[in-house]
Amino acid sequence: MSSKNEGRINKFKNTQRNETQKNKRRDDIVQLRKEKRNDQLQKRRNITSSTDDAPLSPLQENNSLNRSYSNMQDVVDGLHADLDPVLQFESTKETRKMLSTERNPPIQFFIENGAIPKLVQFLASDNQELVFQAAWALTNIASGSSEETKAVVEASAINPLIDLLTSSNFNIAEQAMWALGNIAGDSPNLRDFVLEQGILKNLAILAEMILATPKYEITEGCGGDPKIIKKTSHFGHGRYIDGGHSYYTADIPPHLKITLIQNLAWTLSNLCRNRCPPTKIEHIMLMLPMLKHMLYLEDIKTVTDALWAFSYVTDGPAPRIQAILNDDVHTRMVEIIGTVNESTVIIPAIRALGNIITGTDDQTQVVLEAGLLPAILNWTNHKDARNLQKELAWVLSNIMAGTSYQIQAVIDAQLLPWVTDLCLYADFKTRKEAAWAITNLSSSGTEDQRAVLIEHGGVEALCSMLDVPDNKIIEICLSALLNLAGDERQQDTVTLNIERCGGLDKVEELQNHVQETIYKYAFSIIDTYFGEPNDENVVSSTTGTFEFEEVEPGTGGFRF
Repeated sequence: MSSKNEGRINKFKNTQRNETQKNKRRDDIVQLRKEKRNDQLQKRRNITSSTDDAPLSPLQENNSLNRSYSNMQDVVDGLHADLDPVLQFESTKETRKMLSTERNPPIQFFIENGAIPKLVQFLASDNQELVFQAAWALTNIASGSSEETKAVVEASAINPLIDLLTSSNFNIAEQAMWALGNIAGDSPNLRDFVLEQGILKNLAILAEMILATPKYEITEGCGGDPKIIKKTSHFGHGRYIDGGHSYYTADIPPHLKITLIQNLAWTLSNLCRNRCPPTKIEHIMLMLPMLKHMLYLEDIKTVTDALWAFSYVTDGPAPRIQAILNDDVHTRMVEIIGTVNESTVIIPAIRALGNIITGTDDQTQVVLEAGLLPAILNWTNHKDARNLQKELAWVLSNIMAGTSYQIQAVIDAQLLPWVTDLCLYADFKTRKEAAWAITNLSSSGTEDQRAVLIEHGGVEALCSMLDVPDNKIIEICLSALLNLAGDERQQDTVTLNIERCGGLDKVEELQNHVQETIYKYAFSIIDTYFGEPNDENVVSSTTGTFEFEEVEPGTGGFRF
């Protein structure tokens, strides 16, 4: 790490490089996904929504004997009836139906009674309806606990499911992909195991059949002008909106195509999920073309899952971030933020771009040059802005820990008043991110930029955070006040504002704080700017940092 970047971290850049902050960030992601993205989970079951068993996939369920079962043991016995293929099919279908109930599916019963090996065996059957029912049942078993998912893996289901990804029956391919997505979403170990078994090769083949990425071979025409001589497709056919071209694969019904693409996006996101350890970069590179293409599709659910995948990929070191920048994915993300009105789509886009901004200054600059700040400004007045405030403040806090040029870009975009308002009036988590942003400007900005912060209520915003139940936030806000007061031109204005907004009483109280750094910062503010002049007290005029000298007993106070 360069000394420059180390300096930025020491200036409180909220980069998540600190492991404690990284853990907290991952906790926030989990909570956010639980609260706002219930339709996109690590594991999903294919559930029948009514007792009449309306299928969720278009495969027709013919030749049903409507056999009634007295208990689940009859169903398990039917699975093992090798001499009666009709009974085996009906039992497999009934197993699937029992596992598709919304509440308390009997997963453990079927595991304990040996159903999984038979279901895996059926994946190789010539009867496509039997294969489909078996894959569906395994999907729902794999949606259970980690132990239940592990039981599917231990029954050697992975490779047969991967083989089915290239089935000519797209219902079967979709169900196999769904099962593999559940397995990959269980843990980093199972994710890596699925990847090592070669899932990406067959997913790419499936993508060729359901996606469309028009590609053009270009040669020089008359006068050296480029001329299109042949149009090809990287992924086959499908709805593609870039350039106004539309293509469809004739043998895939449109409604099935949509669910196939949605499941592909969700499965890829699970293959990128988790960072302890993260997905290997060589696997990420194989997924990038599919994920990038999905950002240009019209289906919101597909775009959202692809963006979550990119948010996982960018939550890592600079080389992983650079791979995304090299593929120009960030440009499309910024475009989405500026044009899409769905906050559920914007959240993962902001998360991915925010992760990129935690990289190097050069990587931050690339995102800014793509137009991120005007796109953010559009959302500050959006009706759903409240759902994004914390994420947007987090992004701005990292930008304002960058170069003075990058800080000026935030100021020029008229975003600074919005940040100070967040610090004063938003919910507590958002206020904390806004406090980081203000603190970062106070330490990384120029004297003129700090003056603009003061003009837009920066002092009042910082003082509003001095009595919050978070010692780290109190500490950085005190540090920021020292930074602002350290500018001689602004010293009188800063001290007057501290008094007017009631901040002085809070600072005086913090001199009694149990945390050493906090009471030293508070003492320094009072002693330097509100007490009797003392030439021995020296406070940095730009960084708010101190050097503590030993003081003889009885003399009182600290020397900084």
